[in-house]
Amino acid sequence: MPQSAHIHLKVLLPFAVFAEKSDVSRIVAETRTGSFGILAHRLDCVAALVPGILIYETTAEGEVYVMDAHRGALLLALPPAGGAASPRWLGQVGSEHYALVDAQGLALGPGGTLGAAVHDGQRAWLLDREKVLINWLGKPGEHPVDWGYPTALLLAGERLTVAVSVDQPDPGSLLALPFDQGLTGVGGEEPDRVSKVTSAPGRLGQGVRVVPGGVLRYPAQGNIDLAQGALEVWVQPAWPGSPRKERVLVDICGFQPSGLEPSGLEPSGLRPGSLEPGTYRLRLGLYEDAVYVLVTNHDDREAVIWAEAWQWQPGEWHHLAVTWQEYRLSLYIDGRWQGDALMPRPIIGAGTDAVAHIAVGATITGALNADAILDELRISAYPRMGNSDQGRLLLAQRNPARIDVLDLMGNRVSRYQPPLASPGALIWPGDMAWWGDGQLWVADRVHRRLDLLAFDGDALAYHRSLALELGQEPRGLDAYNGLLAVGHGSRVTLADPGRGDAIWGTLDVAGSGLVSALAFGPDGTLAVASLSPPQVILVPGAAHVHRFSLPYVGR
Repeated sequence: MPQSAHIHLKVLLPFAVFAEKSDVSRIVAETRTGSFGILAHRLDCVAALVPGILIYETTAEGEVYVMDAHRGALLLALPPAGGAASPRWLGQVGSEHYALVDAQGLALGPGGTLGAAVHDGQRAWLLDREKVLINWLGKPGEHPVDWGYPTALLLAGERLTVAVSVDQPDPGSLLALPFDQGLTGVGGEEPDRVSKVTSAPGRLGQGVRVVPGGVLRYPAQGNIDLAQGALEVWVQPAWPGSPRKERVLVDICGFQPSGLEPSGLEPSGLRPGSLEPGTYRLRLGLYEDAVYVLVTNHDDREAVIWAEAWQWQPGEWHHLAVTWQEYRLSLYIDGRWQGDALMPRPIIGAGTDAVAHIAVGATITGALNADAILDELRISAYPRMGNSDQGRLLLAQRNPARIDVLDLMGNRVSRYQPPLASPGALIWPGDMAWWGDGQLWVADRVHRRLDLLAFDGDALAYHRSLALELGQEPRGLDAYNGLLAVGHGSRVTLADPGRGDAIWGTLDVAGSGLVSALAFGPDGTLAVASLSPPQVILVPGAAHVHRFSLPYVGR
């Protein structure tokens, strides 16, 4: 009997069946042990999901993103643009709708990038204008992380792009191979073994192709940091998306010297038990119709991520990026996150007397040829992708109270955390809002105070405080055309900081409810969200109040 080409998917909530689909072609799910993908013909399985994003694709709906919110009590389903279904909330009676994915704040950034600060999950999510997940930052599973509890965020700097040339010196690059002027790296790195390597038109300038049986290999010493880093490369396959064999794009391996290269690595090197003591491997490749990245140590510790590539066609260019930190391994394709694996422990080096290689287009011994053109290969000393180090995410956090300035991969650029006795000291930073060029307001919920901070693109500095008498803690903050709106209790105060901190007016817009968020529209209309009952209030020109209830389905 022929096997079905589809997956039967059932998503269960504690109190109901959220979704049941019989025509699913693929699934990407996140569990406590990391993210994984499922294609048709897989063995039956059950997985407990953690707060995050579940992706499944059906013939009728296309890609659907299920975002876990409010500790699993609520779910938001986002169909693709133009889909027949409408976004919907499902939840228990009494659930609180803060925003998205249990978020305490949302922000729209350059190029339509959407950021969401997830308080209890200690994470931030970045999505593009098509609602595709770019990346997430923060706590990996149960491992500790230097994050507080996010309350708000803002986005600045450049829009993320992977179309970046690596032909210029870069302090963050350990190995940059543009291949435009031969095989020498930007820093003068030379290969230690070359055979059957040809030049070919690349993604930017020229690229390289390793002919079957050939080897292109560089020494790994000084060209990779196993504690943290990133590997990026452009790939143009010469085969369709289902090559039905294994192909290795980049192979990084270290082992103890024994006079010979380690035995048992090709092709059984995917099994850690075949590695000699002191051996490690980081491999980026393809197997049948999927991209994989594998990290393994000799002591049966491995982490693997899979992502589909069945739709790839000969002649198309694709950007692949792998990042690794202490416990998190991540894979990105064409600038979008594909999955994570929680590594049991960091990558173990092979010792100071180790032999270590970086092979391009095949394994370190020339096996499993990529049969592809490779270009713009870069290994960095910290996690990054394309120009991700040129974007900025300002993340307000509680416990400890501070504002971190991060790049788009979560690397900290600076931290704003004045001493408690100094002006601008924070106890519970809440909402933030831009105020002209290079300035922003931040609301402290305990001090019931608004602070104006200067931002130079990398660091924050205290400028002054706004003297408003707020009856309750501020919740909701936005600015429009010189006017500042701040919610507190069931009221919204409108102030004009440019005119001596004058209060323009106070609106009792929420009745007996509490303001939870607010935002100005392009025409100056003020939208205010309140709780109990859940509703959105529109204030055109801050003069007339119109109310409508939030759509809500539940029991």
